[in-house]
Amino acid sequence: MKRLLLLVLLTFFLCSHQLIAQDKSVYFFSPKHLKTSLAHEILFSPFMHHARSKRKANYFIGGSTTIRPQPVYNRIYSFLTTTYQPKLRLVEFGNKLSLTLRIPMSFSLSTVDLRTKNKLRYIPSPLAEYDINRSSYSLRRTSALGVFNAEIGGLIGFDVGQGATVENTSKLGLSLSVGYNLIYAPLFFNQLDIQARSDYKSLLSWTTLVAQIGIHRNRFSLYYMAGINPTRVNYYNNSGFEETVMTDTYHRVSIGIKLGK
Repeated sequence: MKRLLLLVLLTFFLCSHQLIAQDKSVYFFSPKHLKTSLAHEILFSPFMHHARSKRKANYFIGGSTTIRPQPVYNRIYSFLTTTYQPKLRLVEFGNKLSLTLRIPMSFSLSTVDLRTKNKLRYIPSPLAEYDINRSSYSLRRTSALGVFNAEIGGLIGFDVGQGATVENTSKLGLSLSVGYNLIYAPLFFNQLDIQARSDYKSLLSWTTLVAQIGIHRNRFSLYYMAGINPTRVNYYNNSGFEETVMTDTYHRVSIGIKLGK
């Protein structure tokens, strides 16, 4: 992913350098012209959005002599994500290229769970001390932690072609943005398990570094947003064999519709 991002960045740099050389006029954002510098989109992601947080805790398993910690992460699987994404043109280079700020705000119909790769559900209970008979440090839940999640991001990058400026009349446009997403999950706790939100204080939100690539044509767009700093975590399973799980991951494919003119 990092190599692909570097390749895309290099391509954008070469294209932008050529475009700036052709038209050296530069316009910087002014609050007086906010209306012409601001664009809006609504994005939809049906069954194409899932994420894992960084390692949040450890779930300890083992026998009477060996304790093996398994990493716990917050996992999101979305059935439908709706995103409102305003775009502010910060700098316009001629009429073909712009430096833009995007602030995607998302709401997802999703299931959320604190779990290990082996689907063990985690409870951060201070009473969950090591029990030889149970071979576990931690208690387990019987169902998902909760439903629905929300996100807000800040992404900065370049737009080329359509949508880069108000004056641009190209039929096709490309965009590349990099930034952070703040994720909060879940919004509502599962009432089947008697759990208090206060027990999960540090486990329900996280930030992840993402890149977003977009293709724009007429009033429609296709976006792919991905985490660009995943972390590989090694651990030992119940049988003592080493396993790997990728944490701090993010994948979302969205179809966008431009709002307004």
